[in-house]
Amino acid sequence: MLALIFGNLKSFRGWKLLVFFSTIHLLLSNCKASEQHMVPNVVVDELIYLNLPSSAPLQSPGGWIYHPGGFRGLLIYRAFFNGNADDFRAFDRTCPNHVNQSCGRVSVLTDNVMTACECDSALFVLFDGTPAAGNRSQPLRQYRVQFFGNSIRVFN
Repeated sequence: MLALIFGNLKSFRGWKLLVFFSTIHLLLSNCKASEQHMVPNVVVDELIYLNLPSSAPLQSPGGWIYHPGGFRGLLIYRAFFNGNADDFRAFDRTCPNHVNQSCGRVSVLTDNVMTACECDSALFVLFDGTPAAGNRSQPLRQYRVQFFGNSIRVFN
């Protein structure tokens, strides 16, 4: 059948065509459509001043706050990874499993390490938003953060 498509494969041109189409096939078969996140992509551009009393928990590593914005609110976390003072994370509080339900919001647990969905208690790691063991959900929607010394900008 390949001989019908490429002609005489003994010729140099036939081999070049075979290699070309095989390469294209391999490249296209390895391309996957990026999985769309369940949480809607809304415009986020928030400036948070770290010297305000409402942002006091962000002064120390492991501190976090809830902030208006995003789809169902923002969760800002100060990771302070490897001694990097400007290591902040920002997540949408929407639970990826329950986007369209009123209970579909995550809340930080008392251990300050995990967040839980209010609908089904599915756990997410606060450090990076990944689902905890046994949770087959997508991770929390994460936003970009810039540090400016006394403020941070959360945006997408």
